[in-house]
Amino acid sequence: MTLGNFGVLEGFAFIDEEKALITNKLITVGIDEETRPLIEKACQKLLVTRDYIPTMDHVSEKKRLLLFPPFLADVLIFNVAYNCNGIMGLGEKIVGGPYTADDTELLETLLINLAVTLKNVRSTLALKSAFREVNSLNRAKSKVINHLSHELKTPISLLTTALAILRKPLSEIPETKWIRTYERAERSLTRLSSIQRGVEDIMQDRAFPHHRILSALFQECTDMIEALTTEQAGDGIVVEKIQKRIDELYRPEEQASESLDLGQFLRETMRRVDSHIGHRKLDLRIHAATSNEIFIPGRILSSILFGLVKNAIENTPDGGRIDISAKDTENGAIVTVHDFGTGIVARHRKYLFEGFYPTQDTDGYSTKKPFDFNAGGKGTDLMRMKIFSERYHFKIDMTSSRCQHIPNSSDTCPGEIIQCAHCSKPADCHGSGETIFNIIFPADE
Repeated sequence: MTLGNFGVLEGFAFIDEEKALITNKLITVGIDEETRPLIEKACQKLLVTRDYIPTMDHVSEKKRLLLFPPFLADVLIFNVAYNCNGIMGLGEKIVGGPYTADDTELLETLLINLAVTLKNVRSTLALKSAFREVNSLNRAKSKVINHLSHELKTPISLLTTALAILRKPLSEIPETKWIRTYERAERSLTRLSSIQRGVEDIMQDRAFPHHRILSALFQECTDMIEALTTEQAGDGIVVEKIQKRIDELYRPEEQASESLDLGQFLRETMRRVDSHIGHRKLDLRIHAATSNEIFIPGRILSSILFGLVKNAIENTPDGGRIDISAKDTENGAIVTVHDFGTGIVARHRKYLFEGFYPTQDTDGYSTKKPFDFNAGGKGTDLMRMKIFSERYHFKIDMTSSRCQHIPNSSDTCPGEIIQCAHCSKPADCHGSGETIFNIIFPADE
């Protein structure tokens, strides 16, 4: 188009960028193949010698004649984006006349349009590249998580069994010498098992070939195994235990929805929680006034309610307050867990439901007993809840404000209000930080 506007038979366009998104750097018209390398070399040399590339600049006649073949009558440098510049060169007019001021103005207008087009092309290519990379990373992440979930199952099972067997010989030694170490190992193993189950829930779309294959193989060998175990152990009950263990490890859990009384379910959940928090000093205020029934698997609802209350307790110092309620709304029912604890730092809030994202600094993390203050989560519970919300059609939202006395994630709370230098009474703490989770169950249509 440009050559036609000026009545020119020869010309070129050259693009130079630090990270190449546009692969073909030199486009020529009417120029033989032998001259192309000379033009490309001249373009590179011209751009290297320029510390600053303006929006557009005509190359001086002296420099043009020094670098480019004589038949190129006009050469311009133009900028496309950061670290991306272009050069356009035009040959002599067919009529032999010089380039006028009007020609220069038209050429600059055309080059501005070209620069805008190239900007759009680069942006599109960059977005496509980023999208492909994100998709690739997501697929890889899913495969890794799925594989780890499966690989963790067997060693966790073996370690659980080994720990139980180990307790018997240890009982012959004074308990004071081993019980604390044993309990730490038991807690860590329980945490690993919980992580594995959480990941399994998140990766719900995976296939379950393991139970079917192992059960089939086991059934084929049942007679031989029973004969051998009876010969060695004196009875055949071992066969049943092996089958039961295969079922525990590899049978996919049924997730059949059921009609549940939300208020009653919440009260039962709180009774379970009470059995775990005897060592904590908290003001738990429970109000379950809903008469609504919701349709969801019992295990899922139990996991959600228990997990939210546990999260609130672990983020509230002793002497703190937690309000837990279930009530009817015009469009269904809502469960609210409102803790007056440390709150969540603003930059962490948007990542809470993405999984494997703890809200405390890694350096400050330590494995404590569940329900201890600042026990530290593994980062999967809220992601599971978000996935459950999409699968079982309820909504979950969260608001939080960080305690003003510990604004950063690296700042620590003493864990007990009476030890806080900023609080003279519990009410001082209750007004400083908070986190509110709402679970909204819509009415059946």
